[in-house]
Amino acid sequence: MITRTSTELLEGIKDPSNRAAWSELDRRYRPLILAVARRLGLGHDDAEDDPADPEA
Repeated sequence: MITRTSTELLEGIKDPSNRAAWSELDRRYRPLILAVARRLGLGHDDAEDDPADPEA
């Protein structure tokens, strides 16, 4: 999987309230991040946990 991250997207995620940029980042990279987490031995539910959720 080859992807390019645009400068515009990187600039957008500097602002934590920029939902559009964060949604696009999630759409692009979630599958890759989940694949790496699964290869490292995390189960499906653990890999899907939201790292920003302290209750997870």
